[in-house]
Amino acid sequence: MEITVEVLGLEKVQAKLNKIAEQALGIIPKVALLIEGQAKMNATGRPGPNVQTGRLRASITTELAPDRSWAKIGTNVVYAPYVEFGHRQQVGRFVPVLDKRLVNSSVPAYPFIGPALETIRNSGQMEGILSDFKKGLQGE
Repeated sequence: MEITVEVLGLEKVQAKLNKIAEQALGIIPKVALLIEGQAKMNATGRPGPNVQTGRLRASITTELAPDRSWAKIGTNVVYAPYVEFGHRQQVGRFVPVLDKRLVNSSVPAYPFIGPALETIRNSGQMEGILSDFKKGLQGE
């Protein structure tokens, strides 16, 4: 005795799953760009760092994986960690770029990247993107 089972429409199911996966991968770039934009706003004046040249803000970028499965938001400016986390310094040391001697033993942190994620997470914007994704799935 023999039973044969045939699945009809498997190609359509596979095509729909591929389309869903493609749409889902569109979420990461959208969220990453929101976070990048918020990090740039955080790096702009008080209560953040006192902007002198705008170099730090301009250096904040998003690197997206070729397959869009992840994104990295960051900066290549060497002094960025000192701004983000604060730092200690030697009182009395002359800094030619500032044309003055240091008077404080530490510089407070002005986080700009870390809080950006929290701001976007708490703003509801990520939920909006996910809601749009779900609506797109239901509309098919």
